Amino acid sequence: MVYKTIKYLAKWLIPLKYNIVIKNKENLHEIKGPLIISSNHTSSLDPILIGLIFDKPVHFMAKKELFKTKIGRWFFTSMNAISIDRYAHMLIRPVRKVFTLLEREKVIGVFPEGKRVKKERKGKLKNGVAFFALKANVPVLPIGILINNKRQLVRRKVTIVIGDTLDVSDFSSNSYREVAKYIMEESYTLINREKLASNYKQSMASNWQMIK
Repeated sequence: MVYKTIKYLAKWLIPLKYNIVIKNKENLHEIKGPLIISSNHTSSLDPILIGLIFDKPVHFMAKKELFKTKIGRWFFTSMNAISIDRYAHMLIRPVRKVFTLLEREKVIGVFPEGKRVKKERKGKLKNGVAFFALKANVPVLPIGILINNKRQLVRRKVTIVIGDTLDVSDFSSNSYREVAKYIMEESYTLINREKLASNYKQSMASNWQMIK
């Protein structure tokens, strides 16, 4: 109930402040069954933005620090978040929960870099996205999120680029690190292509104005 309410409110409130542009939304039509979403992480808004794209609830991996208070624990649990200790070596409980959800054909959201990464940098990758994809034999959907650097109080442009699903079961390497790197690079490829396309359009628009 809380998830649906927050999603409903976000659907109407977020567009008031942000200009949300979704690219390749048609890629979602062919997706059926369990799925792992992998995305870059630029702001605290990312899970909500991704959640708005999907009809099915998205269960995001979230740092355990968010669950410390009673209110935080209630809210993030209600939002289907899965508490995870980013620095622990033994993660039996959250791992079992993810596998159970995937068996039930749910959607899992993962930010492989483990935290928000801004200003064109790349974070240190965690292997979780590769581990879950390979062990559960579930496809991965890469997403790239690009926020306009121009500071605006309202209608700041946010572009969400949806990639093609990846079947990592055929990946030549069994290294979780290599597979995680491959998955994350897909998100950055989507972002870089969008940047190039945007720069090209702006350049063409400028040339057209000059010709006129």
